Amino acid sequence: MGAALVNRVTAGLLQAKEASSLTEAAAARDEVQRLLNASDTGAVSATRVVDAVITALAVRSGSPGLYDALFLAEPALVGQPERGTKLVSESSVPGELRSAVQTTSRQAWQYTTIRYEDGATAPGIAVGAPVTVPRVGGYELYLMFPMTAEQKSIGLLHRAVLATGLALLILLGVVVWFVTARVTEPVRQTALVAQALAAGQLDQRLAVRGSDDLATLAAAFNDMAESLQQQIERLIEIQRKTHLREKIRQAGALFQLGDRRGLRRERGSRRDRRILAVVRRARRQIHRLGRPAGPDAVRGRRGIARSRRG
Repeated sequence: MGAALVNRVTAGLLQAKEASSLTEAAAARDEVQRLLNASDTGAVSATRVVDAVITALAVRSGSPGLYDALFLAEPALVGQPERGTKLVSESSVPGELRSAVQTTSRQAWQYTTIRYEDGATAPGIAVGAPVTVPRVGGYELYLMFPMTAEQKSIGLLHRAVLATGLALLILLGVVVWFVTARVTEPVRQTALVAQALAAGQLDQRLAVRGSDDLATLAAAFNDMAESLQQQIERLIEIQRKTHLREKIRQAGALFQLGDRRGLRRERGSRRDRRILAVVRRARRQIHRLGRPAGPDAVRGRRGIARSRRG
């Protein structure tokens, strides 16, 4: 958009410069021709006529000059005087422009680089038109309109657009950073907390800040994590109780085994003694757990008691 704006403004400036230059050149050419027609070159030398034309053009141009002028004789007029204002060089006139003026005998124009005898240059528009010097022959009038002011305006516009574009880029970068920090960071934190939950750290939660959609999402995630933690803890408790009941059942089975084998004496076979030792360890484990042993365990105790009384 900035480039399009620069192009449109540049085109507008150039069109305005072209129109004003062509209008002024046509008016200056008409004035020069009237001046030449009024001159009596029979009584006045051609040099004085040419000097008068250049002086009139300089006065018309004003100060600072609206244009620089070259008054050149046609190639067929060898040795005739030629003049210019402000030491403007004849090389400022493009060869294509001179050919167009000589061929068509009409006003023509072209962009050019205005060159001066002191080496200075400036961009500009060269406008040429044929004129006739009475009793002498054809001359060519070229007016060079500098475009220094337009070039400065275009350069200023370029810098303004560049500065505006740079400011917009910085602003866009700040907005992107803010959006990234506002959206991407919570997502990253959510991923980290989810990984911690998967690793068994069930007490991890997200920080809830504000009241926007991200805060609502964080609160919902925390509720889900809390429910998940409760479910897992409940399953662990059920598993612990199941394991404890299994141990009690195994101990009761050992008591029953001791009862079936009739362990009535402390002394018996080596195998019986080992079984009796296992039964005693199971009984101590039940007492250490501090919970009822169940009907099977009670029957096992009674069997042991009977064996001891026997």
